[in-house]
Amino acid sequence: VLIAPLSSAANATGNIKGFELYGRLITLSSLPFSFLLLMQWRNPYIPMIVLFCCDACYWLYCLRDIIIQLRLKFWEYTKVVIIPCLAVSTIITIVTGCIMTLVTGSSVLRFLLLLIGNTIVGVICLYLLSSPEERKYYSSSVQSIIHKFKK
Repeated sequence: VLIAPLSSAANATGNIKGFELYGRLITLSSLPFSFLLLMQWRNPYIPMIVLFCCDACYWLYCLRDIIIQLRLKFWEYTKVVIIPCLAVSTIITIVTGCIMTLVTGSSVLRFLLLLIGNTIVGVICLYLLSSPEERKYYSSSVQSIIHKFKK
């Protein structure tokens, strides 16, 4: 999720050769690494773990490349983008774990509680972790939707 905005920023600069070439090589390296590790250990989770690691390396490469090209401040990016994303992910993971623990068995009730609980928590986190400008935009969007429903 964090790679797409960086990719858009790289495309805007017009200097995408290294970004695309080396970035895609990092991503494609998951295939030989997965193959070699699967030859050693026959665990079906290995390709997923390798892909996650390669994607993380790709994101770090993209971030480094964009920091150099756009003179992006790493700590500002971390404060504005990474920390809110990690906070929302952590909170939703905790809520999901609590619901999964409290409501046992596969059921429609469990699914609905997960859907409603995570949606509510996501919306609250989105609002609380947003900047004042984003909050103003969200408020006007919600008011516009309510106005359309009233018609």
